[in-house]
Amino acid sequence: MVKIVQKNKRETVAPKRKNGSKPKPKKTVNESVLKRRRWFWGLLLFGCGAYIICAVSSFFFCWKVDQAFADWGVVSTNASVTNICGPFGAKLANTLVADWFGVFAVLLPVAMCVIAVKILRKSYSGIFKILVLSLLATIIGSIAIAYFCNNSIWNSNLFGYGPGGVVGVVVSKWLRGIIGEAGAGV
Repeated sequence: MVKIVQKNKRETVAPKRKNGSKPKPKKTVNESVLKRRRWFWGLLLFGCGAYIICAVSSFFFCWKVDQAFADWGVVSTNASVTNICGPFGAKLANTLVADWFGVFAVLLPVAMCVIAVKILRKSYSGIFKILVLSLLATIIGSIAIAYFCNNSIWNSNLFGYGPGGVVGVVVSKWLRGIIGEAGAGV
């Protein structure tokens, strides 16, 4: 039996549990707040990643119309775009695919969704690894596809800058100038 001493110095006996174990501590407010934050950020990240995947996938099929709109520089609600994510999705997809990484830009929102699922499952191990690998695969893939499609019909006709995007084309040309055609291919 456990004796509890109160302020008036009177001893009272706390009731003993049937199995003899100590009562479990109640969950603190901090744990529930952390759970809500984890769910909020996980769902927000997953939603953003899914939106970008839809925008980029739609851009792959209707890039000519979307790119003509995106070149205006200002996102307007009255513009006619064929991207399923609207004018903002068209501008975002044009930035990711044409201006940056080409077809490998889809790896970034996929990595966002995978990281979001890991956050929701509360398994934080490997998030940094996923982030680094997806960034490396995006950049190296963009450069490689720009190099291999250098003189083909795909280079000037697909997405305006080729399947490697501006990053792939610029870095591929720079590598060819520095280490030559065979060195850049390696």
